[in-house]
Amino acid sequence: MLILPRVPEWWLFNVACLRTGTVLCPGTTLLRAKDIKRRLLDSKATCIISDESVAPFVDQVTDECPDLKSKLFVSQSNEPRNGWLDFRSLYEEASEEHECVMSKSSDPTLIYFTSGTTGLPKMVEHTQASYGLAHVITGKYWLDLTSIDIHWNLSDTGWAKSAYSSFYAPWIQGSCIFVHDTPKFDAIKMLQILDEYPVSTLCGAPTVFRMLVQEDLSQYNLDSLRHVVSAGEPLNPEIIEEWRKRVGHVIREGYGQTETVILCGSFRCLPLKPGSMGKAAPGYDLCIVDDDGNDLGTGQEGCVGVRVKPNRPVGLFTDYINDPERTASVFKGDFYLTGDRALKDEDGYFWFVARDDDVITSAGYRIGPFEVESALIEHPAVAESAAVSSPDELRGEVVKAFVVLASNYKVENYEALKEELKKYVQDTTAPYKYPRKAAGLGAQGIALSAAGGAVQRGQENQEKKKEKYKEEQEQKPKQEEKKEDKKKKKKSMDLLGGALVAVTAVTVGPYLLGFTGAGIAAGSIAAKLMSAVAVYNGGGVAAGSTVAVLQSVGAAGLSAQGIGLSTTGGAAVARGANILLQKFRGGGKEEKKGVKVGDVEKEEIKVEIDEVEIEFVESLPKTVSAKIRRVELRNKEWAKYSQNND
Repeated sequence: MLILPRVPEWWLFNVACLRTGTVLCPGTTLLRAKDIKRRLLDSKATCIISDESVAPFVDQVTDECPDLKSKLFVSQSNEPRNGWLDFRSLYEEASEEHECVMSKSSDPTLIYFTSGTTGLPKMVEHTQASYGLAHVITGKYWLDLTSIDIHWNLSDTGWAKSAYSSFYAPWIQGSCIFVHDTPKFDAIKMLQILDEYPVSTLCGAPTVFRMLVQEDLSQYNLDSLRHVVSAGEPLNPEIIEEWRKRVGHVIREGYGQTETVILCGSFRCLPLKPGSMGKAAPGYDLCIVDDDGNDLGTGQEGCVGVRVKPNRPVGLFTDYINDPERTASVFKGDFYLTGDRALKDEDGYFWFVARDDDVITSAGYRIGPFEVESALIEHPAVAESAAVSSPDELRGEVVKAFVVLASNYKVENYEALKEELKKYVQDTTAPYKYPRKAAGLGAQGIALSAAGGAVQRGQENQEKKKEKYKEEQEQKPKQEEKKEDKKKKKKSMDLLGGALVAVTAVTVGPYLLGFTGAGIAAGSIAAKLMSAVAVYNGGGVAAGSTVAVLQSVGAAGLSAQGIGLSTTGGAAVARGANILLQKFRGGGKEEKKGVKVGDVEKEEIKVEIDEVEIEFVESLPKTVSAKIRRVELRNKEWAKYSQNND
């Protein structure tokens, strides 16, 4: 199980696991002790790799996880931790000689936990080919990446989207990866970074763009951007148009799942239809089907299905581990059923309608209602609860909890209890899962603080535009200087073949991960390590830096046989691979399959909304199942929102 923020070691361990045949399960740093315990037990992970932010939660559950044998500590402060092996010490001692395991295309390589409507998150297994080879479609056609691009993906390292756009797709295409590690999204800071550094392609959740367009974009130089994509949930056509007017190009949407690679997208070769998911990705026969897997053709709403017979596409998961019933339930007739409902028009464009299930997608995070309900029911004040999605103009939707209080629980202050319940869920599950809203069946309306905030900020921005209009002429020379500086930085990166990696230290700000493809300066650290990692602090590369450790994908990329990453090069990754083999695997190069290491699923961007409306209810709808009850409550929420907002 690998739970690290956006630090270079995350990339090193990804490559090292591929080279040693170790099965990796990434996890978000937002996980808490209960989440980590569940995933360790389900995956039977024998090793966990983490840092200061997560290690205390791991220590709380270590004794309850019998399969866990080793804990590897990646310290950003160089301070060791009791009961943990120190990665940096092991790295210094590790051999630089390593022979890559010749893995098969069918060998497992990744496990992600994905939320469902019933029960706890399920384990999705991918192979060396299903992600390692198939993401060539993601990188080449959707992200439109080349060896001279600098790509910035905002996904959390625990989500499958980070495998999409922060690892496989960019390096398959030989692109440089730009990374900015921050605990919380800041629209102004992001625009400042885009203004200063020559990022050419950008990928973010719709929430990102909803927040960016609220700012005065005219104050930032975004000329380096040539291609922008969004994924995780549908993006409003209004946001796409607003971005086009103010930035000069469109945001192109993509559709995929943890179980797949990119399936559908508004690819650059296609005329844009704002609001559409685009067309099926190359190599995939995407259809709208009924519940039995029968093709419905155009103009009819149904489930998005991926044809798997007679030829199964490469970029599809193996199965839900230890859950054959769920695996069987998503394969009907000749199709894999995604669980998302849409329709296809006469031009072959797909239009998202809704989800078949009641999973909540908030700001790109995929949240199972059962997880939230299970946390709430543990509180002594709660007798019953139901968690559903509620419309939100900023996040798309948020978690809303309907709570029935226990009859014997005395409440002195209802407002205080509301905050206590929210904090209780936040402390016992990952923070992105806690309810932003909790209301009763009799609630007569919801004050959406996000919407109000958007309107207010929009008005403020209009005033800012008026005030700054007079200064435009004075600022033009400065903007031209910035453009020249940007060109110089881009040129220096080109000279290094994209191998320059960092702009500041790990704990301070952004750094880059590049590709050893277009020629590297002789004698440089990148050349010495065949690496894409180094630190640049304005004074050059820091030779002894801890972040100068990461091996990028070799120039050979992925082989046609799907044997994983190139076997060439890399003292840095050789050391990382040897640590995995010697300390945690106890084996040699002949081993092909390894331990299952653990976690999670999808997109990033944590945006706090603190103003919420909370009401308690006497009872919940009496239905035959929790799912039907959730659907009923959710439909009322969305109908009420539609009525109030025309």
